[in-house]
Amino acid sequence: MLGVSEEGGERVKELAEAKALLERRVRELEEELRLYRMVLRLIDEALSRLSFVPASELVQGEEEREEPLSRYPIVSRSGERVAEVLIYRDRMIVRPTIKFRRDSPPFRGFFIDRILKRLKEEDRRRVSVGEIAPSEAFDYEIVEDEEGYVRELVIRNYRSEETLRELRRALKWTLVRVRRG
Repeated sequence: MLGVSEEGGERVKELAEAKALLERRVRELEEELRLYRMVLRLIDEALSRLSFVPASELVQGEEEREEPLSRYPIVSRSGERVAEVLIYRDRMIVRPTIKFRRDSPPFRGFFIDRILKRLKEEDRRRVSVGEIAPSEAFDYEIVEDEEGYVRELVIRNYRSEETLRELRRALKWTLVRVRRG
């Protein structure tokens, strides 16, 4: 029969072996993940070299053919329509019916800086740790007309109903305040 100290020593040895095995496996998986990311980067580079049409134009062509899942107006309390919103499977397009510039205080200071940039930064972090692919990351584009007024806001990869609700609430609050001047 083994003594108490021999049993404890055997247990410590088993735990140390298990720990070493797990550490080795984690290193292997990290290396495998690094290789997958490298392959993805190489594929992205090859696609960008081989493509005659920028990816943004390819996506834009697809967007024009797709029908929205829903559309709704954003209306102020006085009943004035301030924007039309089109909801697609993976994006949201906002077409303001009021004139304002990208630098309008509530639009820039609240909607862009606090809402859109935060969501983009959260997804940038998720991409960096491999949780999502770069093509799945939240992104947005503000399209201006020739006079510098916001003509359209395209929000891509909102991914969840919760995020969509947050965007809708923040957008309504922002545009109603932009309208008030």
